[in-house]
Amino acid sequence: MIAPIDVQLNAEEVAKAERVARRRAAESTHLADKHGFTGDGMVIDLVGAPAEAAGCKALGLVWSGSVNHFKLPDARHNIQFRGTMLEHGSLIVRPDDDDRDYFALVTGHTPNFRVMGWMLGRDAKKLKWLRSPGGRPPAWFVPQGYLRTDFSGLLAT
Repeated sequence: MIAPIDVQLNAEEVAKAERVARRRAAESTHLADKHGFTGDGMVIDLVGAPAEAAGCKALGLVWSGSVNHFKLPDARHNIQFRGTMLEHGSLIVRPDDDDRDYFALVTGHTPNFRVMGWMLGRDAKKLKWLRSPGGRPPAWFVPQGYLRTDFSGLLAT
């Protein structure tokens, strides 16, 4: 078994991720959250953007840092990074996520992250992982133990 990848963002990378997060939050204030989140959207962006940057850095990819491109992959190879501050958090895949994209889970807090593993979208969408926490729209919550950690396999796609 191959281990997850630890990665640390430097000050410049953190600053870029925070700029992207703030732009995303500012440009989406007029939009309703499609996934039932009712809190401060900036919180999600301040978790997600650095996680994307860390995932790309860990795998040697260039992070797009895109704004207003909600379902575009975060890097080449159709990889989307999903971040959580929860050490044992799950990879969340939603119904409108592309079955052909690869989803990688990144845990941690800025600047220290860990890329836990990945799964193809269609493989994540199994009934046993479908949940609706807090009455929000259903999504698949894949436990870390089911994620693939062979990142060379991911990059070969």
